[in-house]
Amino acid sequence: MRSREDLGSAIIRMAESGNGVMEISRLLNIPHSTVSKALKRFRGRRTKEDRSGRGRSRTANTTGNQKKVLGRLERNPRTKKNSTRKMAKAIGI
Repeated sequence: MRSREDLGSAIIRMAESGNGVMEISRLLNIPHSTVSKALKRFRGRRTKEDRSGRGRSRTANTTGNQKKVLGRLERNPRTKKNSTRKMAKAIGI
């Protein structure tokens, strides 16, 4: 199985050498929509890499927030206030 990077490079090379979307699709045995999306990404950004900042960010998992949570748990580990949601709301996460 080819990796996504290898496939993207092959699509771009074939397009630059003059092959059309359907021909590239047939030669690489992949859907033409995949070829179209790869070429659109390349033409728009001049790179085959994904945009940065995609996916869910992990802003709540910082060292400071971890210390706040651990401090609350060390003070009183058996209290009912240690529900995850209540603690997050109290800390301001």
